[in-house]
Amino acid sequence: MALERMMAKLSTRRYSAGLESVGAGVEATARSTSKSAVSRRFVAATESALATMLAADLSGLDLVALMIDGVHFADHLCVVALGIGIDGTKYPLGVVEGDTENATVVKDLLVGLRDRGLDTTRPILCVLDGAKALVTAVKAIFDHPVVSRCQLHKVANCLNALPKSAQPTARRMLAEIRDATDRDHAVVAIDAFAAEFAAKWPKAVAKIVDDAEPLLAFYDFPAEHWIHLKTTNPIWVNRLQEDPLRAAA
Repeated sequence: MALERMMAKLSTRRYSAGLESVGAGVEATARSTSKSAVSRRFVAATESALATMLAADLSGLDLVALMIDGVHFADHLCVVALGIGIDGTKYPLGVVEGDTENATVVKDLLVGLRDRGLDTTRPILCVLDGAKALVTAVKAIFDHPVVSRCQLHKVANCLNALPKSAQPTARRMLAEIRDATDRDHAVVAIDAFAAEFAAKWPKAVAKIVDDAEPLLAFYDFPAEHWIHLKTTNPIWVNRLQEDPLRAAA
């Protein structure tokens, strides 16, 4: 219960507020719901869950996609690997603390997955944020990786290369690329974006045009899975349906 409520963002200081009343007498003498006690339970539970995840046998997984991204926690950066099965089920595979710009760290993470039984010989879509270290590591470990770029990262990079005056139009046109019903329509939308901005802001256009193929790689998968493959951040899957451009910015 402590683990579940902490994961639901109920802080250790306020943990007792989420409990059912057990009477003033019991509450006055109880020590198991103090912030220190809850913290100890949470640390113990997460350590156990993490150890179980990092030792799990992966040989039984039939993955069609792999996402790798860095997640910041205060001053720490963790590189996370998340697998996706053909039915859309997501599987946390591994996590290491390190820099996504460090190819050695990422390669060690992937080697660990392979050693635990993950099949690296079959074709797999690898959704990445574009860091060269990620691409290098993926191509070194997997025999047939198809590299796909995270749209949210790419949109943010593109908008940052444009002046604020041009961003509203860019957001609309980038949304047209994102919402294209198929690859052909996406290519047309990319061409329109390039025609609109190439003359004044070629660097911003290059961020889209040069990575057009990785951006559109997900179209080779069934349409019902596209929403899951556009971003390396699974918590933004629902927000993609709203306004991922605003979320990315």
